[in-house]
Amino acid sequence: MALDVYREWLKIAAPERPLDHYALLGLAKFEDDRGVIQKNYRDRSSQARKYATGKFSKESQDLLDELARAMLTLTDPARKSEYDRKLGRKTKRPPLEKRPLGQILVEDGVVTSVQLEDAQALAEQLGIDLRQALVQREYVGWEDATRALAQQHNLPYLDLADTTIPPELVAKVPADLARRENLLPLLIDEQNLVVAVTHALNLEALETLRFRLNMPVRAVLCSPPGIRALLEKHYGATKPTAIAKSAPNDEPEKPGFSLAAFLWGNVMWLGPLVAALGLGAGYAAFELVGAIVGGVAACLILAAMLFTAK
Repeated sequence: MALDVYREWLKIAAPERPLDHYALLGLAKFEDDRGVIQKNYRDRSSQARKYATGKFSKESQDLLDELARAMLTLTDPARKSEYDRKLGRKTKRPPLEKRPLGQILVEDGVVTSVQLEDAQALAEQLGIDLRQALVQREYVGWEDATRALAQQHNLPYLDLADTTIPPELVAKVPADLARRENLLPLLIDEQNLVVAVTHALNLEALETLRFRLNMPVRAVLCSPPGIRALLEKHYGATKPTAIAKSAPNDEPEKPGFSLAAFLWGNVMWLGPLVAALGLGAGYAAFELVGAIVGGVAACLILAAMLFTAK
């Protein structure tokens, strides 16, 4: 008898197959609260992930992908509206709220208004975005901050913890593009490539990917640390540039001329020479007294040069 993962793992007794997204996630029909949708998705995913290793690993991954597709559809306003229409929804969905990131976090009780003001001041001071400032102050974690950012922009959000990406999808996106733009392919949903991005407005990168792959691309917002971890896992860590070393046969660098080294190296013959020149010049000018003064002066000049030359 074939394994019924819906009945055995998710405890869904309904006989209808295939399940719609609401039944799959254990939601009331046409549920609009994205917080409830994401909570149910996390609960159902944790159940499926229990079987990720062992003989049912493929069934587990298939179910995880199906749950992710359902959640991403129901948290994307435009796609949810179209999906609900196909299911026969007659009532209109409540208008979407346009709330900034800080307001969402304060109203949801994640941060206080004082913490928000402090993070806003830090963001302005350092020239960084508010999400990064909130995390830097440790007022909120990356996942909660990114979840709120997705809500601000009405984009789907996905926590990448324990996410498995099929190798064939990794191969679709060149490593240089993935690293440069901080994006990752996640899954195929209705002939669309679902891609994890760190910023809501990374439209140019998505357009580049569409052009390269010649297929529709959809974005899902994920935290920067989550994406970096999977980039290293699937594309390898970025190698630091090695410091160039001299080859074994390279000639040693020749030192430049040093006056001090020259004087000290030749003091044995420079001393008598300088003294003789001083004596000769002094005698020619002032005879015996001049010779004595000239010799002493010449020796003093040589000594001064020895101890001051660099």
